[in-house]
Amino acid sequence: MSNIDLSIGIITYPPRLEVAKKLQKEIGGNVLLFNDEECKGIRWAHLEAWKMMFNTGSDWLCLLQDDAIIANNFREKLVNRIIEAESKSFRFFQLFNFHEPSDEFWESRWEIFPSSTFMCDLGNVAKFDVLRKLINFYETNYNDPKFNERSCDDIIARFLTANKIKGVATVPNLIDHDIGIKSSKNTPAKIGFTVRASKSFSKDGF
Repeated sequence: MSNIDLSIGIITYPPRLEVAKKLQKEIGGNVLLFNDEECKGIRWAHLEAWKMMFNTGSDWLCLLQDDAIIANNFREKLVNRIIEAESKSFRFFQLFNFHEPSDEFWESRWEIFPSSTFMCDLGNVAKFDVLRKLINFYETNYNDPKFNERSCDDIIARFLTANKIKGVATVPNLIDHDIGIKSSKNTPAKIGFTVRASKSFSKDGF
């Protein structure tokens, strides 16, 4: 058994609370739940959810949105990827994006791309010290009018860019996006020719 100190949380809001509870049960073990009870919006809710995760004091923090589909034995696979991440000095990585991984990335089991192309906040994993900086960045810029117009995934991209942190994602993705659940922002399941689903996820992915 690994000694990785990990906390997992799920972010949701009242219309999808039961979906979140189902995901919580699928993951198993202690999984925190942040419910935006007053429907203040994803930008506010993600900041507060990350604060909830930070307050656990765990060495590694994982925050999932409620419309994530998880791989079998998700917790075990996540811990294994954190161990790999530590060996590669990755301190922030995502569990999902829309990219089609190249052969090189399939071989290395990680996709590395410029932080400006950070794709999604469906599921992210952060080291404690990086999350501290992310929360500070979030709060420092919160009242900037330009910042207010941004979605939380773009905020993360800006944080990574400002701190010269490359975007990193697991290959295969450990989660997929349930496009059958209506987006809280009314974002369509397909944007142009791009379906908002993983190109590498499988339930039995390693």
